[in-house]
Formats: sequence, structure tokens, C-alpha cells
Amino acid sequence: MTSRQHAAGIKAAVDTIFGLTGQAFEGAQRLTALNLQTLKILLAESQENSWIAVSTGRWQH
Repeated sequence: MTSRQHAAGIKAAVDTIFGLTGQAFEGAQRLTALNLQTLKILLAESQENSWIAVSTGRWQH
């Protein structure tokens, strides 16, 4: 194996690692966005249920 072939192999490996790392970060970003969306929905539903409980007199201390 020549030094050029060796360097090309190393470059390909590094490119692969950076590509996979980028995909991992993109996946983490999507997961974070979904978690935030879920949290917003749950908070909105909780707020709505609280207002219903208060307005109907079903709120108990």
C-alpha cells in the first residue's frame, strides 16, 4: 500500500466518521424538537383541564 492509498483510506474513514456524527446530531435535534412539541401539548392540555376544573367548581384544595 502506498502512502497515497493510506492517506486516501484515512481520509475516507474520517469523512465517514464526520458524516455519521452529523447524522447523530441531526437525529438528536429532531428528537429534541419532538420532545418540546410533546411538552407544549401536555402543558396546554393541563392548563385547559385546570381551567375546566376551576370553572366548573370541581377544583378541590
